[in-house]
Amino acid sequence: MDANYLKHSIGPSLTAAISSLLAHPHPNMIQDPVSHVAKHLLHQDSSLELQASQRKQMALISSMIQRENSRLKQIDDCKKRVKMSLDEAIQKMEARKAEKERLRNEETARKEAAAVEAALESSPVESEDNAVEVSEVQGISKSPSASDLSPELEASAEGEENI
Repeated sequence: MDANYLKHSIGPSLTAAISSLLAHPHPNMIQDPVSHVAKHLLHQDSSLELQASQRKQMALISSMIQRENSRLKQIDDCKKRVKMSLDEAIQKMEARKAEKERLRNEETARKEAAAVEAALESSPVESEDNAVEVSEVQGISKSPSASDLSPELEASAEGEENI
């Protein structure tokens, strides 16, 4: 069991230290190979601590990025909902505006028709040559009877009938 622990915990570091000793450009020039391996192990220990610290920082940064992405997605969703609400409100306002305009036009037309009708009822338009009745002005054509025609028009009407 102790051998297994040493193999897994110290084995990779010791292998890397010995490999660096053998990979040195001039391995014969190293005065004390044991101190070289010891320095490498000490350096690797601090390097491992630095790597662990960097991994923690990267995990923290990654979680912060995920939270920020989630927050941005929520903001985008909120913007979409607000835009949809505003679009609906604009459509409703435009519909109300169109309805008010339609009602205003109807009311104006109703008032104009009432004014014309009142004017026609209060004073029918008459002249000596042709009498205009209210029903003719309103578009209801009434054919004149012989009693409605002036004597000059009676003569011309009788002349046309004979033709």
